[in-house]
Amino acid sequence: MESFGRYTGYAGRPSSPYRLSDLQNRFTVIGCNALALISDNNGSGYQGLGVATCRDQSDLVDGSCSGIGCSQTMIPKRMYNYGTTFSNLVNTSEIWEFNRCSYAVLMEAATFNFSTTYINTTGFNDTNDGRVPMVLDWAIRDQKSCNIATQNKTGTYACLSSNSVCVDSVNDDGYICNCSEGYRGNPYLPVGCQDVDECSRNPCPSGGVCHNTVGGYLCSCRAGRKLEGNTCNPDTGLIIGVTMGLFGVMVVAVIIVFWGQMIIQKKKFKKVKQEYFRQHGGLLLFDRMKSEKGLAFTVFSEAELIHATSNFDNSKILGKGGHGTVYKGVINNKKQVAVKRCALVDERQKKEFGQEMLILSQINHKNIVKLLGCCLEVEVPILVYEFVLNGTLFELIHGKNQALQISFSTLLRIAHEAAEGLSFLHSYASTPIIHGDVKTSNILLDENYMAKVSDFGASILAPTDKEQFVTMVQVLVSHVKGQESMELLRGLADLAKNCLDMCGDNRPSMKEVADELNRLRKLSLHPWVRLNVETDAESLLSGESTGGYEIELSGYPMGESENQPINPRSSYYAR
Repeated sequence: MESFGRYTGYAGRPSSPYRLSDLQNRFTVIGCNALALISDNNGSGYQGLGVATCRDQSDLVDGSCSGIGCSQTMIPKRMYNYGTTFSNLVNTSEIWEFNRCSYAVLMEAATFNFSTTYINTTGFNDTNDGRVPMVLDWAIRDQKSCNIATQNKTGTYACLSSNSVCVDSVNDDGYICNCSEGYRGNPYLPVGCQDVDECSRNPCPSGGVCHNTVGGYLCSCRAGRKLEGNTCNPDTGLIIGVTMGLFGVMVVAVIIVFWGQMIIQKKKFKKVKQEYFRQHGGLLLFDRMKSEKGLAFTVFSEAELIHATSNFDNSKILGKGGHGTVYKGVINNKKQVAVKRCALVDERQKKEFGQEMLILSQINHKNIVKLLGCCLEVEVPILVYEFVLNGTLFELIHGKNQALQISFSTLLRIAHEAAEGLSFLHSYASTPIIHGDVKTSNILLDENYMAKVSDFGASILAPTDKEQFVTMVQVLVSHVKGQESMELLRGLADLAKNCLDMCGDNRPSMKEVADELNRLRKLSLHPWVRLNVETDAESLLSGESTGGYEIELSGYPMGESENQPINPRSSYYAR
């Protein structure tokens, strides 16, 4: 039993610094029909087996140790002693005449080269008087690893040189010391690792200059040349570098000029916006808004309305007309509004626009669409209205579902509500606000189908030379049924006739129209109203009733019990 163990036979003694190298040693068996065993720690630890066999000498090959006449087996790490034995179970009678001896030994693998003469002679045993080289791994074993050793709690850390490094043992616990890269010497001495002058070996390419550094070296080339790999070549990159530098200066100059132009354009654009704002009376509007702090009116920036309408995307269009285009928008991430981009306005309107917006913003009536704000920093002002859910009266009457018929009482209510809104506009200020473009597509219906007059600023924003007449009574006349009372029909006919009189002085005021429609509504609800006078009604109105069936709408203040219409159109504000 060869022993280099952790303990040399006595318990408690320090561990040996040696271990049998598992990388460089091999358990080598030579012979024919040879079965050898190797073990450590008296057989209680590792046990290995080596087998070498052959039929006769013709099977053998010089230099081959793969089982025919010779085999080599690896051993595990952490072996510190070993013993070898041959098995008695092997029958050697057939090979005894040419193979008198077999060998089993742990030795350095690199120094062994099998010879066929080792089988039929004693040449292997005679070499070096029966001795073979074997490699031992050495390490400092008093600490388990560098992680513990470098803490130096016991004061026995062995790597004393300041230019040394600790390396964990590759075979069992422990560590060894090496000089740092670029140094050589004895790492176990305080000044044992010295800097290596690499330049003494001329490591740089021909024409290069070596510069020794602490722990290393640097190579450089003479002026005009560049180190590429291990060669100093002409520095063509210098010319490219100068060219690229000039190009870079030009690029920077272009960028500076570009950004300068952008800044100038932005200033011009800002100045143009300010000029538009001034032309449209924005300064006056701001002064009035400051003085009237309770005014619920907002002056929007163009950027806010672009964001609200997704840059005025076509999918947001609610309607188009001669006075502009209306888009659906969302402000403050939640409130729905209708954003109207108006058509061109003249110089007079530009000057008076801010004052007129202030007047219109103060209009607060349940039958008038509320103007929430405007944008004045664009060439043509943009208006922002409240969003009305159920579309226009035109869509309700002429919707896709042609089978539905709107009840007369519903239309009478809507006409009355629209007239109330127009009457309010006419009497709001000392100078009346004239709508100028009353039609069914300008009468909007809210969630309760209450009428709301829209585009009441049309006469201000887009004046017309043609005089406009109120058309709501015409709508009523065209939808009268034969069931309505004679008195109601005569009242409507008289009102229509008066409203359509070519002489303006003979036409009733909107307040008188609203009062008359309210009277006729009350009349239509009395139970004593006579029915079934279809012939007289048709003669009076000169029109026939339309077939189909009727629906009634709720949401008016007279207390009628009516149903909601099935008309989910939402495109409105078209002019």
